[in-house]
Amino acid sequence: MDKFREELIKGIIEVAQNTGLSVNQCIMEAMEMLKKQKKEQYIEQLKNQIFKGW
Repeated sequence: MDKFREELIKGIIEVAQNTGLSVNQCIMEAMEMLKKQKKEQYIEQLKNQIFKGW
C-alpha cells in the first residue's frame, strides 16, 4: 500500500507540474474523473445484470 501511495503522489505532482494546475486542483480533477468512471462502470454492470440473458 505504501508503494501505491508513493506512486500516486509522484504521479499527481508530475501531472500538476506538467499541466500548470495546483496539486489540489489536480487531485480534485482526478476525483471527478474517478466518480465519472465508477458511475459508468456501475451502469454497465446493471445493464449486464438486467439484460444478461437477452
